Amino acid sequence: MANNGDKIPVITTLLGTLITGLLAFNTYKVSSFENKLKQVESEREVNFRIYTSLSEAVESSNPKRIRAVRVLVESLASEDLKEGFLEALEIGEIEIYQSEEVLVERSRKPTPQVEPIGNTDFDFDWGDWDYDVFWCSGSGSGAEALANSLVESLIKDGAKGRIRSRILPASVKAQSAYSELFGYEIRYENNELRQAQALKDFAVNTTGIEFSLNNINPNNKTAWYISAFICPKT
Repeated sequence: MANNGDKIPVITTLLGTLITGLLAFNTYKVSSFENKLKQVESEREVNFRIYTSLSEAVESSNPKRIRAVRVLVESLASEDLKEGFLEALEIGEIEIYQSEEVLVERSRKPTPQVEPIGNTDFDFDWGDWDYDVFWCSGSGSGAEALANSLVESLIKDGAKGRIRSRILPASVKAQSAYSELFGYEIRYENNELRQAQALKDFAVNTTGIEFSLNNINPNNKTAWYISAFICPKT
């Protein structure tokens, strides 16, 4: 039968092992907590930087900057903040769209006279007509690049009116006037077919993409103004 003196080293060893295990476990817990804390701080810093970039982009009224921040939000923002960030960007896009619509309304010109429709080449006299080339925000950066390229080509070809590449926000696209709009389209009103056909031919020649023509308004609410849409499905 073992005496009490023989048990003491065994108990001491067991206690030492237990204490070592507890210390290791506590060290692991502390290390795990510190890592989580660092992760939280890192996420907070990323979200703050995204928020700062978002605010600056919206204030700039620059669709390109807004799109760049959208990419950051979709890839880096915390899930609990992502929806709010995206809604703020959408509001910024809508404000840009609405401010540009005001310019369209203010710059209405006299209704053009009916002109004979002939074959169009690219010595076409674009005159002082206004052209907006919309790109759908849901169609990706390629749509924006194509709209910008078409606008630049029109200006180089001698178009002298207000020629713009414009964003069409997803919430505006969802409205009835645009809900069926997909692909590539040129919209015009009565007495504007000749100009619309010229824009179509020019766009096809410039981009290699077929555009459709759509007479959308018989009342000539925006005379001397034609809009093109670049809204491919993604």
